[in-house]
Amino acid sequence: MVRQYQQFNVLTPPSSPKPFRLQLIDGGVSYKYEQSQIADSQSPYSLNTCCDDRGALQKRPGQAEVYDTTLGAGAVHYIYDYKLLAGTTKRIIHHGTKLYTQTGTTQPIEIYSGVANAKGVAFTFGDVWYYIDGTNFIQYNGTTAAAVVGYAPIISEARTPAGVGTINESLNLMSNSWRDSFNGNNSDTAFTLSYAGLSTVTVTATIAGVTKTEGTHFTVNRTTGVVDFAAGTSPHGAPATGTNNVIIQAEKTGLNDSTYIKKNKYAVIFGGANDTRVFLTGGDASTVYYCEVANALYWPTPNWFMVGSDADFNTGFSVMYDQLVLLKQRSISRIEYVGSTTMDFASYPLNSTVGCDMPYTIQTIDNNIVFCNSYAGAFVMTATDTRTEKNVAPLSGNINGGYGRAGLLDETNANLLLATSVDWDGKYIICVGSNAYVWDYALTPFSYTGKASEDEERLAWFVWDNINANCWLVDDGTCYYGDRDTGLVQELTPAIFSDNGVAINSYWKCKLLHFGLPEWEKHISDLYIRTREAGNVALTVTFYDRKGAVLSTKTATSKSFSWDYFSWDLFTWEAYSVPPTLHFKPKVKKSVYFQFMVSNNEVGQNLSIMDLEACYSLTRKTKG
Repeated sequence: MVRQYQQFNVLTPPSSPKPFRLQLIDGGVSYKYEQSQIADSQSPYSLNTCCDDRGALQKRPGQAEVYDTTLGAGAVHYIYDYKLLAGTTKRIIHHGTKLYTQTGTTQPIEIYSGVANAKGVAFTFGDVWYYIDGTNFIQYNGTTAAAVVGYAPIISEARTPAGVGTINESLNLMSNSWRDSFNGNNSDTAFTLSYAGLSTVTVTATIAGVTKTEGTHFTVNRTTGVVDFAAGTSPHGAPATGTNNVIIQAEKTGLNDSTYIKKNKYAVIFGGANDTRVFLTGGDASTVYYCEVANALYWPTPNWFMVGSDADFNTGFSVMYDQLVLLKQRSISRIEYVGSTTMDFASYPLNSTVGCDMPYTIQTIDNNIVFCNSYAGAFVMTATDTRTEKNVAPLSGNINGGYGRAGLLDETNANLLLATSVDWDGKYIICVGSNAYVWDYALTPFSYTGKASEDEERLAWFVWDNINANCWLVDDGTCYYGDRDTGLVQELTPAIFSDNGVAINSYWKCKLLHFGLPEWEKHISDLYIRTREAGNVALTVTFYDRKGAVLSTKTATSKSFSWDYFSWDLFTWEAYSVPPTLHFKPKVKKSVYFQFMVSNNEVGQNLSIMDLEACYSLTRKTKG
């Protein structure tokens, strides 16, 4: 009799898997994909973190008030470090309707009153600081601040007393005054000016370099615009014969409109190969104005041109080499100096689909123009030589928002349009409302491969809160911002780990981990987190089940003596010679996925993660 044996398939127990190790936690946040699909080094939820120069996770810089007493309610509109050729620096602050100077940690000192209570634009030109606030044009030389008095151009020369001459300079948009240069003939005493209907402002005259006074050396018929040297109370008479030896200055009310210049919002220094002119825009929809060479007091009436459609507003400038790039709400153009014997600035379209309607987000990062718009996020300009839709690449795919996680494009439109930015410490920081979105370009520089999605997905972005910046300033590596709501200036300080003595709530949540084995349930037995070598760091770790519910919360403290973040409350003489490792027992069982969050919300304490390791075993295959 032959026996038949029944064969059974017995499930072979899996071999013990190697621990999961995450050596780098420098990927920033990613809202673009579902939580299990992002990179291991990325986080679906992270707040107030950044990376040090070795790629280890830590808290963002803290904040400290630069001076103690607020200037009052309302935003700080502008901060500027005015550096004089003599080597001194004057820090200027615009708050409310006043300009102040401020040094070190001392209280600001008022230097000018009567500024518009609105954001302005500043520039230094010819060793003088200028400020345009939409209503006023102000200058400051380091000692005195005053309203700009426009240059009075000599609009005619070799002019006969009867008023026939040759055209010289153009009128000045910033002035209702002008000068006529006459040839005296030793017989005529009546000199006819270029314009009649003069204002009541005193007419001045210079004959052969000698100043003559109205009422003393001559009289003026303001209706006809005739100056008569035959009348007066002092020696007078026909000017001597000469070429351009009689120069007369007068004013006519309404001759020019200075608001064309004063209402502009954006400025840049440019001149082609040399930075010889100031360019302004943002006052009229598509108009660009530029001053005379090396003279910010002279804005000739012909010195303007329009770029593109009035329906597409100009929103800012950026200079790349010898080209001026003009950003508009929905497009980008470039401006070049093309003059030879005559000066001319020609504009050419660069991109007609992407623009910048967030004007204060424009920065130059690694020699590339970076900017944002409210409809698609952050972008980088990769080329300025030809018109193509591929010369602008997206940057912010990881933080625009998605999969139930609100991001940059979920901010209110009003806050997006008022967003500000700064380039500091290898980071491009965009402040929208009280949130900041931070691209660490030193850690993950942009490189163009032509694959836009991949290029932006590898960029490390971080999210910060409680940053309320209406304007920014970087001076000698230190970053400052003017508050949107109070008359205070804040300094970002990496070493303090608090905001004016208040704890910074910082956390980092790992991706939804399945360790490459999504078909197996697992038992997570141990989690090891290695921190930086620093004293008194408490890390709270929260563990979640597969549905996102909290399973448990555990806190571990690394007590190592250090003067860097010293606190008597956590004082110990114990010191580590190597970075300490904190051990947690998750006790997560029968779970396909593993997820935890590390947090710290203590004053003066860092959230520090250098790397981590999770030990687990496989229990059974999932039922499907």
